[in-house]
Formats: sequence, structure tokens, C-alpha cells
Amino acid sequence: MKSTLDQFMMSPDEEITERHVPKRWLHRHLHVDHVSEDISRLVVADAKNIWTKMSDPEEASVKISHDGYLKVWQLGRPVLNDVKKIRHDVLLVDEGQDMNPAMLDVFHRQSSTPRFIVGDPHQQVYVFRGAVNALGQVAADRTYRQGIRHYFQKGINYIKNYFVSKVMNYISNYFSKNVMPLQVLITFSF
Repeated sequence: MKSTLDQFMMSPDEEITERHVPKRWLHRHLHVDHVSEDISRLVVADAKNIWTKMSDPEEASVKISHDGYLKVWQLGRPVLNDVKKIRHDVLLVDEGQDMNPAMLDVFHRQSSTPRFIVGDPHQQVYVFRGAVNALGQVAADRTYRQGIRHYFQKGINYIKNYFVSKVMNYISNYFSKNVMPLQVLITFSF
């Protein structure tokens, strides 16, 4: 049940379906490689019941997890520029190689503001939690790659500062000439 809810909460999907039910289960120390359709339907029904309680702020019988409240937020289809306290000029996501599909869905909905994803695809460590490499899933107007692969290499701060100044100059020039949203993908490969 927990795995089904976890799969749903990490997904961009709006409702729990059989797609979220794991295909392999560990049951009493035995691996079950096939889950029948009847069992899947029961798991989905139970998961929906738990999710309804979990996502209801008035319901105290099931506590909501961090992933749960992020899912509730994602399902509300937030547009950050519509929230007065969250006004911003750009949206920058760091560690883009470890975004979950639910947060990537929120990122894609922010079409009225320039969006940047920064990350290193060689540092993807949260796949076990449902993370995806958003760097490979975003159609970018511009992609910048930094190809140094050694941490603490002499001169790396100079190179990073040079790189960031080029990006910032590009952003400055963009805003002085355009009013349309911009989406940039920046990939670090150390």
C-alpha cells in the first residue's frame, strides 16, 4: 500500500490508478512477480481511501507525509506568479537531476516566467525515491554545459565565476530585449 501511495505522490498524475501499484512485491520474505488485476483493484481502492484521509486537513486518523503535502500542492496546479508573496523574476531549480515528476509538473506550469534548471546528470542519487533527471526531460531554449570533471581542480572557481557571469549577461540581455518567457537548462559535469 505504501509503495502505491509513494508512486502516486511522486508522479504528475491526478489520481491513483493501477499504474501506481508495484508489479513486484515482497510478501512474507517471498518475491511475488505478478499481482493479479483483482488485487491491483483492491490496492487502488484502499490507496484512494488512505489518500483521501491523508490529504484532508480536517482528518487526523492518517498523517500526511512531506511527499503528501507536496503532492497536494502540485494537484492544486500552482502558478507561482499568481501568489503575491511569491513574486519573482526567474525560477531557478538546483539539483535538477533529482527532481520528482510531481515537482517537474509544477515547474512546467510556470510558463509566465523564465525558468532555469541547474544540475549534474552524473550526480543523480534519488532514483530510488522516484526522482528523474529533469535535465533530460526539459526542452531548453539554451543549454550550457561545463565539462570539468575534477572537484577542487585549480582554477575551478575562476571557471565557475566566468560561466555564471556569461549566463547572467545573457539573462540581462534577454530581459532588455524580450518579454516572453525563457527556459534555460544548465548542466554541470564535474
